[in-house]
Amino acid sequence: MMRELGSPRFDFETVTSTNDYAKDGIAKGVAEGALYTARHQTQGRGRRGASWSDAPGESALMSFVLYPPFPLEDAWLLSFTAALATSDAIRSLGATPAIKWPNDIILAGRKVAGVLVETARAANESYGAVVGIGVNTAQKSFPESATYPIPPISLSMAMAPAPSTDEVIMEVARCLSQRYAECRHPDGRQLLLRAWREQLVTGELQRGVCVETGRVARGFLRDVRLTDGAALLEEPDGTFTVARPVETPGEERDRV
Repeated sequence: MMRELGSPRFDFETVTSTNDYAKDGIAKGVAEGALYTARHQTQGRGRRGASWSDAPGESALMSFVLYPPFPLEDAWLLSFTAALATSDAIRSLGATPAIKWPNDIILAGRKVAGVLVETARAANESYGAVVGIGVNTAQKSFPESATYPIPPISLSMAMAPAPSTDEVIMEVARCLSQRYAECRHPDGRQLLLRAWREQLVTGELQRGVCVETGRVARGFLRDVRLTDGAALLEEPDGTFTVARPVETPGEERDRV
């Protein structure tokens, strides 16, 4: 049985990105479960090349190092695992979040947390994964919220009293330990994916890249395949398209 995630912990005041530090740790052979945290990131990032801006001490910023026992092509499972674990943690702290495909955490219809999973070559020539998670914790407002694809919200705006950033980090570490243990084994994986689907927001308009043609489709999310994480989108003309997430700004610009 693997140990709890979150140890050793490397805590910093300011970094470019906790994911950058975690990837460097993988290259140097850091132990699985290592956790990199910071009060502030100068180059925080999310999916599709988006930036993640934070004020010092107001966000729970963390990156975990994992060495998954499954092939690299199944690394998408880690994104779902991290999203579910983050939602679990926020729920256990007293709020009621949901998951927006593929891995945004939504609270009261607004984004409270995001996940970015990146892979890197490990010291032993296998691969390691960095699970980066950011949770809006203590912000009282978001002056540039109109520029975000999904309006942001923080825990302090949604609940009182709000947990501290360190409380959030420790709870995410606990929940991620449980969900990653499930993800490592086929039987547990099915339980995990069903739990992820139970928290999934469906019926909203979303974009995805058509698996068959590569075009960017826009449609209502009806379901997600638990075999590969692809979405089933109902397009405006009533046709259904199986799509993977949009991952780059170039793909976003090519939308139809």
